[in-house]
Amino acid sequence: MQIVWLKSVEDFVSLGINIENQNGSSGFPSLGQRAKGKIKMIFNHKNSMKSFIEQFCRFSLLQNQIEISFGLLTEKELNAEHINEFDIQDPFVFFGSQIQQESFLKIFKDKCAFIENSCDNKTKTIAYQRHLTDKVHHHSVSLGEYKTDFSKAESTLRSTQALFFNVNAIRRQDSFHKDSKLTGLDIYESCQLLRFYAMSASQNFLFINISHHSLSEETWECIATNFWYYLEGKNQIEIDNVEDKENKVYLVESTFFNKPLSFIQAQQTKRWWFIHPETKESIPCSEGDYLAIREGTIPNILLDLCVA
Repeated sequence: MQIVWLKSVEDFVSLGINIENQNGSSGFPSLGQRAKGKIKMIFNHKNSMKSFIEQFCRFSLLQNQIEISFGLLTEKELNAEHINEFDIQDPFVFFGSQIQQESFLKIFKDKCAFIENSCDNKTKTIAYQRHLTDKVHHHSVSLGEYKTDFSKAESTLRSTQALFFNVNAIRRQDSFHKDSKLTGLDIYESCQLLRFYAMSASQNFLFINISHHSLSEETWECIATNFWYYLEGKNQIEIDNVEDKENKVYLVESTFFNKPLSFIQAQQTKRWWFIHPETKESIPCSEGDYLAIREGTIPNILLDLCVA
């Protein structure tokens, strides 16, 4: 598989891409030893990269400490061998088509989640709209549920290794996207979701589905804005130490489970986890999940563990 990495201003200029910001300097200065992390960005087409950068360079990056590398995919199709060549240990963002998204799904399988306006019973989806959906995965969070309780989406994002973001999840008034509807996330909410996803240290892969359409300048501004807040999240990564003695630990007995469930609220971030009673794995959850099991009901995140 061929990926052309753009390493200098001249490389961008050779593709007709201007990376100067509003001050006339490079929009992506090298951070050197000041960098606290790296992100690789791969685009499936030169025009997509050009449209994104033209919008992104308008934004301030004075507080950014993440080194950004830009790559251009030179092959239209991705097969199994191509996918295996990607180093998913390092954070990277891929801008691609629906067909390319299907190829990446083969890597992550049930370890991924979607932000999309519709849902099926096979994938966890955040902000799906009920009137566009026939079947629902029990770990999914509808648009209405998200707007009522953001913590449901936040715990789903923390338990996800890969996030597939479709711009159609954002309402048409904000996204200017042909596949968006009048209903959906507003741009503030979508930016919040990507920021929270990026703040978890283990989340390394973001796929931005730019579909098969020619996107407008306004849509690219929307995408660039969402990525800016994703980047802000990467700059503000918070790592929970589940074993910290300062954490609050709650034991809950339930008739639905053979053993008491341990719930933990991290002292530093105030985020919630529960301990799998068999594997002892720490699994992200919300305070609402803890309150539900304490009151005798089973939240969706615990359905897979239910023995009765």
